[in-house]
Amino acid sequence: MAQARFLRHLLAPLFLLAGILSARATDYYVSPSGLDTQLGTEAAPWLTLQHAADTLTPGDRVLVRSGTYAAVKVNVSGSAAAGPVTFTNYPGESPVIDATGVTPPAGDSALFLIKDHSYVIVSGFELRNYKTTIASRVLAGILITGACSHVEIRNCHVHGIWNTG
Repeated sequence: MAQARFLRHLLAPLFLLAGILSARATDYYVSPSGLDTQLGTEAAPWLTLQHAADTLTPGDRVLVRSGTYAAVKVNVSGSAAAGPVTFTNYPGESPVIDATGVTPPAGDSALFLIKDHSYVIVSGFELRNYKTTIASRVLAGILITGACSHVEIRNCHVHGIWNTG
């Protein structure tokens, strides 16, 4: 009897802590019909991937609806304790990051840039049409650079990325 009571007292705080940690992770949504001033919910989604990348906290996930989006620079890391930050397609949909007509900046650039961030998942995107004729420009569909670890790229289709300089 005393042992059972001891176990209840020992386990109760662990279950409470697990509930708090899992409650911190949030699903957000991005859609071409959204606004970045909205809450990022399924009913009131954000408009841009960049807003999501600027807003997420460790363990959060953003589900992206079909549509065409601009390039994004990830500005947050996930963590081993809270989980990764995840950028993924909404189930059954195919979001596209398209750079048609975009002039790449000097130096290294990408449609999905992860620099000095860890515990990041990118899944289910098509990344396309990043092109230049300027020899000094380095282009990538997805660029992972700097101090990064635990980064996963899943089910992405990258094409039409080139430099003819």
